[in-house]
Amino acid sequence: MGDVTIQRAYYNKINAKGGYYPLDKSLSIPKENCSYAVQEAMSLFAIEDSFSERANKLSKLFPVKVSASTIRRITQKYGKDITQTQSAEVDSVFSHKKPLSAPDIKSVVRGYVGLDGVMVPTREGYKEMKVMTTYDTPIAKDALANNLHYQAMFAKPDELGEHLWLMLKNRGIIDGKEIIWVSDGARWIWRLKEYHTPEGKEILDFIHALEHLKDFVNFVYGEETDKSNDLLNDMKTKLRES
Repeated sequence: MGDVTIQRAYYNKINAKGGYYPLDKSLSIPKENCSYAVQEAMSLFAIEDSFSERANKLSKLFPVKVSASTIRRITQKYGKDITQTQSAEVDSVFSHKKPLSAPDIKSVVRGYVGLDGVMVPTREGYKEMKVMTTYDTPIAKDALANNLHYQAMFAKPDELGEHLWLMLKNRGIIDGKEIIWVSDGARWIWRLKEYHTPEGKEILDFIHALEHLKDFVNFVYGEETDKSNDLLNDMKTKLRES
């Protein structure tokens, strides 16, 4: 993970700008001057932190000092590569150029699907990123989620739907004995649900259901009164337990 200096010959291109290091290809030296292990660490940190925080964390954990702009460039490169790979797989399946591979997970008993949209800041302004998640559980009370998997992308619902279907197929959800969708009340989510798994069960997530309950108690007893708070707490308990 630390610094390594490698002296090697540099060749200029004939009648063209720039050049290259022939030894780099045979030694698999990345162009970014960071090992693949460092690039992987950068990409993992990218999930939670800003680029500057990532650079700070990387320097404290490893003997590696890179700028925030370098981390941004490398992270976005891998994100673009992953997106292109996923899109190519979706296109090949839906154009029948490639047969559908066997599911990564088989014999799913109870499969869950969750979708949501979130506004995120980008260099071009705020955009809505859509997030898909899947997991499965046995049929048991308070069972923990297994095989948790998620995918996020900038896409309209129709384009997202193709990626979602392939994701549900690969994760064994569509072929599971029971399919449950847990999401907020956005219409585009339930339209996708009806298109892909019309037989699946629908659950409005607890937090969004509470928003409707709060509107109701405020309408009946006034906003933030003792009676409205007491009724809300009682309804929250009943909603969670039943």
